[in-house]
Order: sequence, then structure tokens, then C-alpha cells
Amino acid sequence: MLGGLSVFGARCHEALTALYGYFALIISCSFFLILCLSWSIIALLLYAFFSKQQVQSLSRLGISIGFRLYVTVLGSLGWLITDTRALDPLKASAPMVITPNHPGLLDAIVILTTLPTLGVVLKASLLDHPLFGIGARLAGYIPNHLTLSMIREGRRNLSRGHHLLLFPEGTRTLSPPINSLTKTSALLALKANVPIQTILIDCPSGYLGKGWPITKPPKIPVRITFRLGKKFPPIGPARQLTLAMESYFHEALTTHL
Repeated sequence: MLGGLSVFGARCHEALTALYGYFALIISCSFFLILCLSWSIIALLLYAFFSKQQVQSLSRLGISIGFRLYVTVLGSLGWLITDTRALDPLKASAPMVITPNHPGLLDAIVILTTLPTLGVVLKASLLDHPLFGIGARLAGYIPNHLTLSMIREGRRNLSRGHHLLLFPEGTRTLSPPINSLTKTSALLALKANVPIQTILIDCPSGYLGKGWPITKPPKIPVRITFRLGKKFPPIGPARQLTLAMESYFHEALTTHL
């Protein structure tokens, strides 16, 4: 009898946990949708009254504040636990190309909460996305589909004293600990003569990684930890620098597991 009650209790707990996971998923997605749509409207209004450069600065600040609100709310509900303390030294550092590994969709969102003036190289398709496109364009985020244009705009961003976020895998990690790296970050760092700062991201749950359905709830809470990795000086050629970064990521991420 007691054994049966124990099994029943365990099943009830499992069902309630799953239900709570779906509830958390619906609330977090709805909140994110509202934030993105609200900021798109606000950003368009800013465009009507401020110069292009002012709109870009205000848009980046607004995106950072909005994402900070999102992460804070999810954190206060116990759904998301992040640790970005290691990134604090970047706030007062000289311009550099910031290159994290990319285990999931929340990576850039959390990084942007800590660095409000950060420039971003992102997939070109996101600039046409109904949720992100307007805000991303007005913030001066850079599409990655044209290498020469990307490098030119990236250098301009760095020359204004801003860091530039670029995921060197080109997409979310398919083969842990990291995919093969593209040469884009190395080319940009060499052309702009700025260092590359690696960031090591740990997300044990794999939430919103490559192949994770957007409708699949995670096990609550989702934990994401950010560590400051090795800084690479802008010394070429680009292929050698890229291979050195890739080797470092493999070793640092594997050692931490």
C-alpha cells in the first residue's frame, strides 16, 4: 500500500513539474514577445526625432535594458539562473572582438544585458525577422552574409570604442564542445588591429541548443554560466589564429566538463 502511494506521489510530482515547465515556457515566450514588439514601436518613434547615431546608441541601450528586465524577471521566478560576474572587466576595457562559444539561443541575450553599447554580428535573416528586425537594424547590428561589408562595418563599430560580439562557430554548437570555427572573427580582428576576447559559456541543460524545439520546456531552473577565456592578440595569418582559438576552446570547454 505504501509502495503504491509512493509511486503515485512520484508520478504526481513528475506531472506537476512538467506542467510547471510548460507554464514557465508560455510565460517567458509571451513576455519576450511583448518586450520585442514594444521596443520595435519605441525604436521607430526614436527614429523620427533623433539622428541616426543617436538612435543607434539609444537602441542598443534599450535592447540591453529590455533583455536585462527579461533575465531579471525569469531569475526572480526561479526559472533562469545566470552568472555573468566574469564579464564585468569587459565594461571598462578597450575595444575588442568578443567571441563566445554558442550552446543556445539565450547566450547573446544574457551577454547584451551586461554590455549596453555592444555591437553584434548576427545572421542576416534576423534583420528581416518580425520580432527582432526593426530593433536590430536601428541598433546598427551587422549582418554576416557579406564578409567585406561585415568587416568594414565591424571596424567602424570598433573605431567608435565599442566591443563587437561575434559567434565564431557561425551557428549554435552542433558537435560539443564546439563546432569548427570560421575565420571571420580572426579576419576582423586583424583588419581592425584589436584583440579577440574568448568567452566560455556553460549551459548543462542544453536548453534552446541546436535541434531543441522551441515548444519543448526545459527542466527548471536553466543555469547558464559565463567565464572569461583567453585573449588572443591580432597576430596572423587568419587561419593560424582561428586554429589556435579552436584548439583553446576545445581544451577549455572539455576540461571544465
